[in-house]
Amino acid sequence: MSEIWVAIPNYEGAYEVSNLGRVKSLQRMVNNSNPNTMRSIRTKILSTKGKKYKMVSLSIPNKRRRAFCVHELVLLVFSGPRPEGYEGRHLDGNRDNNHISNLKWGTPKENCDDRLRHGRMARGSKNGMSKLTAKQILEIKHLIDRGIPLNKIAERFGISSPHISDIKNGKRWGWLELPNA
Repeated sequence: MSEIWVAIPNYEGAYEVSNLGRVKSLQRMVNNSNPNTMRSIRTKILSTKGKKYKMVSLSIPNKRRRAFCVHELVLLVFSGPRPEGYEGRHLDGNRDNNHISNLKWGTPKENCDDRLRHGRMARGSKNGMSKLTAKQILEIKHLIDRGIPLNKIAERFGISSPHISDIKNGKRWGWLELPNA
């Protein structure tokens, strides 16, 4: 795929983003700290920062410096403005892959489904708030199937009866099924 560069809206003449997920600053003259002097900025690919998503900072005269997620700039330029209530999705689950072919605007539910599909969602015992392991949940579901009272199961595992009820009704750990016996 060849790289295509397009101006970033509101930053025309200063910055461009590519379909491969890179951002560059364009050559231009800007005011120095001394208002009577100018300095030259060369064209260069911007380095990205950010722990969760690749980020860049853009600034132009008379406008405050602002940080942007690279994937959102790529989507803005190559797919159009973000629809109301939508967010950027990385279709392959790799947040560093900001190629337009890997990006799409989507609903929060679609994004959540992507994270589940790619194993990037902390659920079950991977969730730091979890009090139980998958093995314990399977044991609880087995006890429920055997007809043991919920309050007895709750007492045995040191959790509340409503918690056990949520497990029974699939509100918690609903994705974890007992193996067929």
